[in-house]
Amino acid sequence: MTTPTQVPDLALTSAIFQNLDPREALPSMDKRYVDLYKQRPEADPKRKLLRTLQLSGEQSLQFFSGFRGSGKSTELLRLKLELANQHHYNVFYADAAHYIGPNEPLDVSLLRIALIGSLCVELDRKLGITDPGAGFFNRIGHWMQGFFAEPEKVSLELPFKALKLSIDFKTSFTRSPEFRSELRKFLANRQGALDEQIKAFLATLSEQLADKVQSKKGIVLIFDQLEQDPGALIATSDRSEIIQSAKQLFQNERDSLKLPGVHVILTVPSWLKIVLKGVPIIFVPNFPLWMSDPARTERVPEMNLMRDIVAKRFALTEGDYQGDHLDTFLGKADASGQRQVVDELIRASGGFIRDLLRLLQTVVRDAITPPVDHAIVTGAIHELRQSYMPIVTKDAETLHRMMTTREVGIADSSDEEIARLANLMNTQMAFFFLNGEDWFDVHPLLRDEIQSIFEREHSTAKPPVKRARSKKPQ
Repeated sequence: MTTPTQVPDLALTSAIFQNLDPREALPSMDKRYVDLYKQRPEADPKRKLLRTLQLSGEQSLQFFSGFRGSGKSTELLRLKLELANQHHYNVFYADAAHYIGPNEPLDVSLLRIALIGSLCVELDRKLGITDPGAGFFNRIGHWMQGFFAEPEKVSLELPFKALKLSIDFKTSFTRSPEFRSELRKFLANRQGALDEQIKAFLATLSEQLADKVQSKKGIVLIFDQLEQDPGALIATSDRSEIIQSAKQLFQNERDSLKLPGVHVILTVPSWLKIVLKGVPIIFVPNFPLWMSDPARTERVPEMNLMRDIVAKRFALTEGDYQGDHLDTFLGKADASGQRQVVDELIRASGGFIRDLLRLLQTVVRDAITPPVDHAIVTGAIHELRQSYMPIVTKDAETLHRMMTTREVGIADSSDEEIARLANLMNTQMAFFFLNGEDWFDVHPLLRDEIQSIFEREHSTAKPPVKRARSKKPQ
């Protein structure tokens, strides 16, 4: 361990820098994990998922969501471990990104194939089977190819080139957006026939689960990372298709996603929580660092939890530099036991952990001779703020309504406004809280810029026109 008067060598600085990786989803037993619901156990999304699952008999379907960077995957990985180790469920975890692209419209048939296929893949992996999941995917592929053997069964208007040329259904389905697009059109008028294929396979799957994984313990499929983001798309038609398909699926067709004998936990796009009414979604909101009152009174217990996060990231538990290095990089605590530098960075992050870690990484990078001074902290905050710039006028209008009214902020429920909301939420420019009543706010680093844009756009006083002064005649 180094002392505050020593300059840490490059290897130690590198270890701390990597320990602050903002993109890393913490493994389930990671010592850096801090329980953010310690002060609010009733709001813990893991507890809600677990209790619903336990009370639902042999099968259930739950929707789980949160904005990008909110810690969804970390919470799901910890739930997976708890379900397996403490409650003795057979738990299978699948990444939706391997089956459905983030910019593709959602389709009930393709999602059913993805859910069942992912369960088969993970089950076969557990059993050590070569080419996991091929049995199910090949069944659907052989059924589909049967239509092409009889051309009169297939519309001449849609050549389905990708489907016809596909040799391996599983590989094509998991790797080719073009294949999935054609498959979606192909299945549009064949729901009944597909249902028969899936129903027959599920009967055999239930037998396989009963024989090979002790299904009496209960089977859980966690299907993570289904994050269709219309805010990331430029084309209006693409945005509308994403939004309308997701609303249709989760509002009207969600019962088709249930699997007999399986508890399904399905992540859904975060913006659905705001625009889809009457559909239960367990949500990971932003961390409430302040209250919803006009003064934004700071929440002391939550501030302490953020300090714990910082402390654990500077405590190395492996390698040549095991020990606590917080004093080395961020200076000694004051008489109250706190560090002004740490608190300033926490407040600048707005409680968004990914931004806090980015700030800390920048400080570690730029502080050549730690502990860090105030100029380095100011520079790190400025760099983070600039990463959110520029803010376009329409976004600023929405964000200004949010920060002044603490309400959703969008002008209406049009596809354009929903896409705007999705983008603002997923980029964490806008915050959504669930402590008490639902309410909104904006990232603290953006408030001054938003106010400035709003005042500029709504100023009634026009600047005077400068006129050239005429010269007097000689």
